[in-house]
Amino acid sequence: MPWHLENAHPDCEGIAVVKDDDGELVGCHRTETQAKKQLAALNIAEPEERAGSGPATILVDVDGTLSLPNGPNSSLIQRLNGRDAIKLIVTGRLNSQRDATIKFLERIGLDYSGVFTNPGGSSDAHKMETARDLMRNHDIILAVDDNPKTRALYEELGIPTESPTTRAQEAQEILAQLRAKH
Repeated sequence: MPWHLENAHPDCEGIAVVKDDDGELVGCHRTETQAKKQLAALNIAEPEERAGSGPATILVDVDGTLSLPNGPNSSLIQRLNGRDAIKLIVTGRLNSQRDATIKFLERIGLDYSGVFTNPGGSSDAHKMETARDLMRNHDIILAVDDNPKTRALYEELGIPTESPTTRAQEAQEILAQLRAKH
């Protein structure tokens, strides 16, 4: 079901996201960027028949991946922003943490298209179910997650994985933690 943006919807004092077929307002945003993000998320979530494998997509975790003990993982964020692929956040954070997660993502400047938080239960089960659903409409070219078990599960689905940090970064973090204790 396609949607479009409108600048002058009678029920919205900003940028409206509207269903094409019946004109229903599905979102109202202060900025065009926010409206476009909702539009992208709606299109991602909409099941449809696609020829081929879909758009190149990278799945990214938050805690331990984008967010490290000493702050945002700037080198990963820069690498991801440089990739010509859709970035989708698939996190074990609960739905109740969605707003805080979105604020964090906006603060770190990651160019992403959607956030999939955990409705409850196992983080790995949530991530696997989300990945399977997304695989119907996306060519998932990479999943970045700090948890080796989660990476192994992604790999079982045929998704290439990457650890969020290099060994040099891990060594620097350990040294920083040791120095902070002294």
